Amino acid sequence: MWSAARSGQPVERASAVTTFLLYSLPSFWVALLLMELFAVQLKVLPLFGMTSDEYLDLNLLMKLADRARHLILPVVTLAYTQLAVFARFSKSAVTEVIRQDYVIAARAKGVTSNAALWHHAFRNALIPLITLLGLTLPYLISGSVIVEQIFQWHGVGSLYLEAILTRDYPTVLGLSVATAVATLIASLIADLLYAAADPRIRLEGR
Repeated sequence: MWSAARSGQPVERASAVTTFLLYSLPSFWVALLLMELFAVQLKVLPLFGMTSDEYLDLNLLMKLADRARHLILPVVTLAYTQLAVFARFSKSAVTEVIRQDYVIAARAKGVTSNAALWHHAFRNALIPLITLLGLTLPYLISGSVIVEQIFQWHGVGSLYLEAILTRDYPTVLGLSVATAVATLIASLIADLLYAAADPRIRLEGR
């Protein structure tokens, strides 16, 4: 991993191309592909909906399992783009950090490449990733509109779209306020994670 990050080996280049391809794929197309593969061809996951037809006849544990099975494809459809973005940001941040003097000094003192990567480089590379983490919530809410329509989930995205189409302004306003509050909470959590990732932030605060 260390050598690949520093020299741009074929594995690193292939991963970069893969992340760019994942980021460029539209969510509705990926959703249709996942439905065709796992629901139609392999028949291992439900095609759409939140529960199965026999949901009310199941016990509590089986109800949870049924909900989880119906949740897999929508979650993957929403998350794959963000995973590609995080992978790309992680690679760029680590590549920049491992060239810093303190990482080179740690390697010169005999620290192994894995230890230098995880204990010195990666922790300092978390700062831009934490910032990106706090900004993903608005994207997930906006992206859920399409995904919920495809998988027939009755969630916040569908409610938002229905309220806009029917000109239900109080519902639109309430959902907008709730989204803004959730974004602020995510930003607050990101600020708290800054202090956990970088001790210098805690020292400056004192």
